[in-house]
Amino acid sequence: MRSSSTIAMNACGDSSYLSRIFKNETGYSVVEYMTRRRLNKAKEMMENGCKNLLFVSESVGYKDPHYFSKCFKKHFSVPPSRFTGSDSRE
Repeated sequence: MRSSSTIAMNACGDSSYLSRIFKNETGYSVVEYMTRRRLNKAKEMMENGCKNLLFVSESVGYKDPHYFSKCFKKHFSVPPSRFTGSDSRE
């Protein structure tokens, strides 16, 4: 995944300018937007039957499944195990 400063340098040369425009257009910072996209994709994977939390977390870019679970619970107010029907990573 590219950082906002890398994208900015390729697009217009100023990461703070790109960040301001992005937030004005989307209502989210680049980091908030990417986090939401990743967590929504993880939820979608689990709703479609993927029960392995380690696989899901790695698929959406989280190397630490415990950190993924913490972020998921913060975002959706329920742990990811609620979507998989188990309390383990299987």
